[in-house]
Amino acid sequence: LRSLINYCLDNGRLFGAKTILYGSRLPSDIAFKTDLEVWSGRADVRCLLTVDAPEEGWEGPVGVVTILIDRVDLDPKKSVALTCGPPIMIEHVLIELERMGFHDDNVITTMERHMKCGMGFCGHCHMGDKFVCTDGPVFTKAELARIGIPGL
Repeated sequence: LRSLINYCLDNGRLFGAKTILYGSRLPSDIAFKTDLEVWSGRADVRCLLTVDAPEEGWEGPVGVVTILIDRVDLDPKKSVALTCGPPIMIEHVLIELERMGFHDDNVITTMERHMKCGMGFCGHCHMGDKFVCTDGPVFTKAELARIGIPGL
């Protein structure tokens, strides 16, 4: 999502408030630390981080990324949520977003599937009538519901 975040920040007049929720296993595993520091320093961005397990010097929240969702004050009818990460995390985030009242068309996620050919021929990334390699890997929650992805 880094490139999309940068696009939204570069074109801030097109977007309202921006909130970034970031979870990592360990503080030492946090990717794009410099970007997160820059984003956190902007007046138009709220950046919340958590880790599954703290390391020496970590003073932030501890827990999976869903613990941050209740700290966000937004109107789900006027917001779009984007998520990426391990499938189990995405599943739990999508549940929380539904609880908050997000419409399925306003929840966008990546799907992880093993892709061999990358052209839709081998079928390894087949989901319903879609192929992650050619039709994704980004889908709305509404698209996933239409093709019957379990847990969504």
